[in-house]
Amino acid sequence: MKLPFYIAKRYLFSKNNPQSVSIILWISIGAFSFISASLFVVMSVFNGLREMNIQNLNQLNSDLKIESVEGKRIKNVDSVYSLLKNNPSVKNLSRVIDEKVYIKNGDKNQIAKIKGVDENFNKVIPVDSIVIYGKYPSFVYKNEMVVSNDLVYRLDISFGGNDEVELYVPRKGTGRIKNEQEAFVVRKVYSTGMFSDSYTNTIICPIEMVEELLESEVPIAYSIVLNLKSDVDKEKIQREIQEQLGKEYSVKNRYEQDEAFIKMMNVEQMMIYLIFALIILLSSFNLAGAIIVLIIDKSVQNQSLISMGFTKNKIRQVYFNLGVIISLLGASIGIVIGILVVFAQMRFSLIMANEYIAFPVKIEWYSFPLVVFSILFFGIIISWISSRKIGY
Repeated sequence: MKLPFYIAKRYLFSKNNPQSVSIILWISIGAFSFISASLFVVMSVFNGLREMNIQNLNQLNSDLKIESVEGKRIKNVDSVYSLLKNNPSVKNLSRVIDEKVYIKNGDKNQIAKIKGVDENFNKVIPVDSIVIYGKYPSFVYKNEMVVSNDLVYRLDISFGGNDEVELYVPRKGTGRIKNEQEAFVVRKVYSTGMFSDSYTNTIICPIEMVEELLESEVPIAYSIVLNLKSDVDKEKIQREIQEQLGKEYSVKNRYEQDEAFIKMMNVEQMMIYLIFALIILLSSFNLAGAIIVLIIDKSVQNQSLISMGFTKNKIRQVYFNLGVIISLLGASIGIVIGILVVFAQMRFSLIMANEYIAFPVKIEWYSFPLVVFSILFFGIIISWISSRKIGY
C-alpha cells in the first residue's frame, strides 16, 4: 500500500513529466481548489444569513404565539387571555391583529400590512428598539401609528401629527355598492415615528384603531403573543399551555412562528449544494483526463514495474492513489482560500448587501468535512473508473 502511494506522489510532483502533462495535472488541482473555495464561501454566507435571520427572529418574535387553528380570530379571546395572564410562568402578553390595509397619502397609495397591538406589545417584543426616527406610539390616542421605513419613503409620510394619512379596509356586507363610503371603512391616522425594515411594508398602531376598521364592537385578536419568565422551561410551558387550550388553538414557539421561512432557507441551501455537486461531477472529468494522459505518458514505466513483479492491480492502485491525492490537495487548497476569503469579508466588508450592511458570513465546523467529502466522493469514483483503463 505504501509503495503505490509513494509512486503516485512521485508521478504528481515529478520534474520529468512533460510540460503538457504537468499542466493537465495542475488544472485538475486548480479546478477542485476553485470549486472547494466557492462551496466553502457559499456555505459560510448561508450560515451567516441563517444566524442573522435567527437574530431577527429573536428580536421580532415572541417566546410563544397563540392562534386559532380554524379561522383568523381567536375564539373566546377574553377567556384565553385571562387563562394566559393567570399563568405564573407568563411574564407579559399582548393581543394582536394582523390585517391588510390600503394606505393613502395624497396622490400616493400602497397596500400594506397593519399590525394592531395593545399597550403591552412593546413589553413582549421591543419594537421601540428598532424605531430609528420619532417615537413609538404612546397609546394615549388610538389614531397614532409607527411606520416601516420603506413605506415612509414610498408614500412620503411625514411625522408629528401635522399630516394625516388615510387607512381603507373593505367593509363587510352584501349587495350593490353605491359609493366609496359603503365599500370601505376609512380612518385617518398620523405617524409618530419610523422603524427599520425588520418589519417590511408594515404599520403598527393601537389595536382599537384596527377594531374600528374591522367594525368590531367587542375586543378581538388574531393572535396572542407572550414572553415567558427567564427561569422556566419554555418547551415544557409550551406543552402545558397547548394541553390547557386544546386542539382548537395552536401554540408556536419562536422558531415555529417562521417555520416556513426557515424551511425555505434550508431548501435553498440544499439546492445550492446540489448545483455545486453537479459542478464537482463535471470538473471530475478533468481528473479523469489527467489520469488517462498520465497512464499513457508512463506506459514505459508501467512495463518496468510489471517486469519488477508489480501486478496489474497494484499499478491501478498507483493511479487511483494519484486521483485521491489530487482530490485531497485541491480540497485542502480550496478550503484555505475559502477561509481567507471569509475572514477578509468579516474584516473588510468586501461585498455589501446594501449601503449599510455587509453580507454576513460565518464559518461552521461541518463546512470542512462536507467540502472534503464532496470532493473526495466524486474524486474516488472517477479515480477508480480511470485507473481501470490500464490494459496491460
